[in-house]
Amino acid sequence: MAIKEDRELMTQLAHSTNILRELTDNESLKLKNVLLKMLNDILSLCNRHNIDIILVGGSALGAIRHKGFIPWDDDLDLGLSRADYTKFIKLIESGALGSKYEFTYPNNKTDSKNLFLKIFLKGSKNVEITDITSPFPKGIFVDIFPIDYALPPGWKNKIKGFISNIWAYLSVSVLFYQYPNKEYENFMCSNSESAKRFRIRKLLGKLGSIIPHRLWAYHYDSFIQHKKTDFLTISSGRKHYSGETLNANIFFPSKKAVFEGIQVNVPNNIDAYLKNLYGHYMDIPPIEKRERHYVIDFMVND
Repeated sequence: MAIKEDRELMTQLAHSTNILRELTDNESLKLKNVLLKMLNDILSLCNRHNIDIILVGGSALGAIRHKGFIPWDDDLDLGLSRADYTKFIKLIESGALGSKYEFTYPNNKTDSKNLFLKIFLKGSKNVEITDITSPFPKGIFVDIFPIDYALPPGWKNKIKGFISNIWAYLSVSVLFYQYPNKEYENFMCSNSESAKRFRIRKLLGKLGSIIPHRLWAYHYDSFIQHKKTDFLTISSGRKHYSGETLNANIFFPSKKAVFEGIQVNVPNNIDAYLKNLYGHYMDIPPIEKRERHYVIDFMVND
C-alpha cells in the first residue's frame, strides 16, 4: 500500500474532524479577488524591472485547464529563476511592493514560515492550523518559489534530492517544535497514522532544535542552489528536487497564457511541465481526490 503524502493525510483529517473549516463559497470568492489584486501588484513590479515571473504548480494547471483558478482551489503559486528571485527579494526589501504587504523567506537574519518566499496582505486573515502560535504573518498570501539549476537526472541528482528532502523534513520538524501548538497536536493525533507521524516529527524537532529553524531554512536554501546546467527544478514543489528536475527549456523562456482575464507567463513547454506534475492533467479529478485548503480563521476587508 502506498504511503500517503502529508498533504493527502491532512485533507483526510480535515474531513474527519471539526477542528478546521472549509471556506464558504462567498469567502472563497473574496479570497480569490484579493489574490488577483496581489497578483496584479506583483506582476506590475516584475514588469517594471524586467523580471520573468511564471505561474507554477496548481496555478499553472488552473491557467491551462480552467483559464484561472481551479474551482475548488484558492491559492496562488508563482516561480522565479534564482537570479530573478534574488532580485525580486531585494526590491521588496527596499519597499518596492508598497507598505500593504509583508513577507518571509529563508535568510540568516530572520526566521521564515516556509522554505520559500511568501507575501502576505496586511489587515487580512487566512490562518492555517500550523500558524496559531507562530510569530509569522497570518494574512492572505501568495507563494513564490525559486527555480534553481539542478544536477542532470541520475544518481547524483537522486542523492541531492534525497538529502534536500531530509533537510526540508527536519527543518519543518524543528519549526513545529520551536512553536508548540496544542490545536495542531490535537488535530494530528485524531488519527493513529497521523499521530505516529506527529510524534516522529516532535522527536526529530526536539533533537534538531539545537540549531534554530532560521538556520535550517537558510542553509537548506543555500544547499538546493547549483551552478548553471541544462536542468532546472523547484525543490519545494509538490514533487520535490528530483521529481521536478526538467530540461531548462521546459521552464524558460516563458510563454503567455490567461489567468482570470489577466495575461500571465507560464512555463515554456507547459504540456511537458504539467504532465510531469499531474499526468493526465486535463482530466477533472473525482471529488475525493481534489485538494482543498482548510483554515482556522479567515477575514478580508470588503
